[in-house]
Amino acid sequence: VIDQRLLYAPPNGRNGVKIDVANLSFGISTLAAGRVMLDRSIDAMLAAGIVPVISSGNAGPSALTYSSPGSSRSALAVGGSSSAANERILNEVLYGTQIPDEYYPGIGQDIRPFRGTQTAWFSSRGPTANGRMDPQVVASAVGNIGQGYCPDQILDACFKRISIASGTSFSSPIVSGIAAALIQAFPGATPTQIRNAIILSGRPGQIAGYFDDVDRGRGLPDALGAYLLLASDAVPDSLPTTGPPFDLVEDNIEHNTDLHVVSGTASK
Repeated sequence: VIDQRLLYAPPNGRNGVKIDVANLSFGISTLAAGRVMLDRSIDAMLAAGIVPVISSGNAGPSALTYSSPGSSRSALAVGGSSSAANERILNEVLYGTQIPDEYYPGIGQDIRPFRGTQTAWFSSRGPTANGRMDPQVVASAVGNIGQGYCPDQILDACFKRISIASGTSFSSPIVSGIAAALIQAFPGATPTQIRNAIILSGRPGQIAGYFDDVDRGRGLPDALGAYLLLASDAVPDSLPTTGPPFDLVEDNIEHNTDLHVVSGTASK
């Protein structure tokens, strides 16, 4: 991806492809967040002029479940949210069709009786192993409706049907689309400014109050808010500073966040 972008840029005479946004819906666990080769490749991607939008992973709900390369300092890392409507459709339409003996009409409302948008239970949580409070934002990850993503079926049949699926792999493409629209609206903005505008304009109040920064970052992305922020010419063109990495995850967390790490037995 980076090579294609560099081949497009001067002095290479547009021999490559002008890739402005890269969606990366994959990840692997790491205890060296920001330092492994995969994370450093994302740093190189942003420096090459590409906004890297990356899924946080599906290893939640525990803390410290963040995956690489979403743990890169340069990543626009996206966790998963769960709206009441999508969750009800998932249970009533998808599971109701697949398991009709167990899923009855109206079960969607029974399983998800409250209306607030949540962080998806499986969405990977921060902080990262080097003490940063990822994810940056969250987007729909439960009961996403689209066409063609049903890999366990014959391709032709899959192509012609509506699919309902879940995972943070569906969250980052939503934010990638926002990034692409903002680049079209502000061609003079740098990739770092596009990344920062989406993060800074996030709406934490749109996620239920019992989730915090570790779960939902800056909340749901606000495309119009990011647009207005870029229009105000007030978006920084640099990444947030972080403390130096330590060998111990505990040291990273306590030096770079306001969290305190304790060991022992927890009881309800």
